[in-house]
Amino acid sequence: MMNKTLIISAIATIGFVANATEPLDSVFNELKTREGITEIEVQYSGSFSDDCRGFMFQRGKGNGWTKGPRLMIPNVSADEAARFLTIFENSEAETGWVSRRHNNRATFDEPARMGYAMDYDDDTRTLYFLRATVEDEICIPMDWTVRDYYYAPVKKASNPVAASRNMTAAFARLYSELKYNSAFYDKAAENLAIVYESLLDKFADADEYQAYRMLQQLAAACGDGHTYVYGMRLDQVAVSSPFTTILLDDRLFIDSVDSEQLEADGMKRGMEILAVNGESPREYAEKNLKPYVSSSTPQWTDHLMFDGHGLSSGRKGAPLNLTLSSDGGKHIVEVIHNIGDGAGSTRRRTPRLPGFEITKGGIAVLTLPDFQSQKVTEYFDSVYPQILKSKALIIDLRGNEGGNSGYGDYILRHFSSDFIPTARWSSPTYVPALASWGRTAPDYVSESGKMSPIHDVTPYEGEIILLTDRGTFSAAEDFCSLFRGMNRGLIIGTPTGGSTGNGVQVKLTKDIYANICSKHDFMPDGTEFVGIGIIPDIEIEETPATYFSETRDAAKDAAISTLRGKKK
Repeated sequence: MMNKTLIISAIATIGFVANATEPLDSVFNELKTREGITEIEVQYSGSFSDDCRGFMFQRGKGNGWTKGPRLMIPNVSADEAARFLTIFENSEAETGWVSRRHNNRATFDEPARMGYAMDYDDDTRTLYFLRATVEDEICIPMDWTVRDYYYAPVKKASNPVAASRNMTAAFARLYSELKYNSAFYDKAAENLAIVYESLLDKFADADEYQAYRMLQQLAAACGDGHTYVYGMRLDQVAVSSPFTTILLDDRLFIDSVDSEQLEADGMKRGMEILAVNGESPREYAEKNLKPYVSSSTPQWTDHLMFDGHGLSSGRKGAPLNLTLSSDGGKHIVEVIHNIGDGAGSTRRRTPRLPGFEITKGGIAVLTLPDFQSQKVTEYFDSVYPQILKSKALIIDLRGNEGGNSGYGDYILRHFSSDFIPTARWSSPTYVPALASWGRTAPDYVSESGKMSPIHDVTPYEGEIILLTDRGTFSAAEDFCSLFRGMNRGLIIGTPTGGSTGNGVQVKLTKDIYANICSKHDFMPDGTEFVGIGIIPDIEIEETPATYFSETRDAAKDAAISTLRGKKK
């Protein structure tokens, strides 16, 4: 998406060790030897309260104590902090997830029951590091660098009517904020009014989870992929089961199984899902998922419902019984399942990382799974010398859901020696005086501009092809838009997700927020792609045969064939 996370980065000077506990413990042990450190024992337990604005890392209700020493080290240079931060970033390969907020990081080594956090204050040159044992569910408050103690056990479920009053106010505010901030309100006004009126009276009988879902439903009625509700921290927050799916030829398949329990039940990668709770996957998704999906296009809706954890997510404990088939339907397996079951036996998944290879024909293939951090530009810089030597370049943006467009711009600026046309955009304005006369204010419009190339490097002048699919979204679509405006090469695959833009962040309750898209982007030549997707020059659909093959990749194979054909 368009959230921008800035991090300090540098190449680590401490070697990576296979067990994530060891490098982070090494950082802790090294920092303990510094002069002038302050060491304080801290302990945290519980969930949200009026006294806590959020958490760097929290599970469930935050039950049990998370406690251990917090180090405060003065006079740490930015370069040195970058070294420690890089080690922290590398721990994601083992822990599975690193929580990020500016220079603040946190992670949880579940088998070792150890939580870690690190923060660096650029102004005071002070480094903070926490190493804490976790008794039950990890709990590290957002302000852990200054908080020594936190205890806020979750109370028993409150009266749903009382809870709904707060949610009703949030519902009204969301509707109001959509009117004034959404770049697409005019198109969605009628539908939003219908959904708002139909849901308003239902809050009186809704529990917190149901009310949260209704907030999501109102945001989804805007019909925009960048207008959504997030941040729920409730007792029955939506959870995911430990398996993922993939939609191919409008048929749904198991993509990964991350639980020994589900494997024992007969679930395997490549199996087709014939039914969910007795309905076809499409019927189930239309009823139970689609009303809450914020999307601008049918393909992005399918991505959110059927790719990854879309289908396997929902209210904890809700039934998700699956009828699976393999061997062309010869073998049928019934998996009796509730959402969230099997999490205790879940294996860690390897996070998607940038990748690079040179094919036998000298064609470079660069895989960019996201634009979330400066890591992507650092990786690009590390392989750019090899790219310059390649005969042609394929950039794989499939499944890249975006991040910071600036990271993509940095890469594109290596592919031209001339100025690059930038995108035109508009944003709604509101003038009270005009409203009093029954008139609307014209949109603010920023016309296409120019972006300079990178002047101190040799530009890459070889042929380039982009690979896209329905999971190519947001900042990744900005990349495709500028690429097409540069007339730099072909796009191969399937249409992109069809949504981008900057969001206005609106606080609805103490722990629920809305992102409302305030910016309507176009291609540099003014072509509309929001609500449509960027259409490839050559459309190639993956099939079950190619997707589950270890040697075939329909889109990449087509790109290689196209490039080789041009070289003849």
